[in-house]
Amino acid sequence: MRSSSEGAMRTLPVIAAAALLIGLSACSSWMSGSSTRSSDSSSPMQSGGSGSSTPRMSESQVRQDLSDHGYSNVSGLHPSDNDWTGSATDSSGTPLNFDVDPQGVIVIIP
Repeated sequence: MRSSSEGAMRTLPVIAAAALLIGLSACSSWMSGSSTRSSDSSSPMQSGGSGSSTPRMSESQVRQDLSDHGYSNVSGLHPSDNDWTGSATDSSGTPLNFDVDPQGVIVIIP
């Protein structure tokens, strides 16, 4: 006859594995971009013209996002796949090139 502690010892690894899988599932959703990374998640998106299912921000949304983050003198703004690229001036007056992805994440291009 098994003691109750033996039964508990056998179910503990199963419970731990289930908890680990649930935790990894949550991390996977976060890493895939399911969480909002843009500062303005309520703004509507429009579909990109290249036939992909990833929505692309409109030009006015990109300009507003850049302005909200302290960039000015935006020039050469043009779509590139589902991103937008161009040039701007940061808050310290330094000119720079940037890329804005469909979620509104601004990446400075060196």
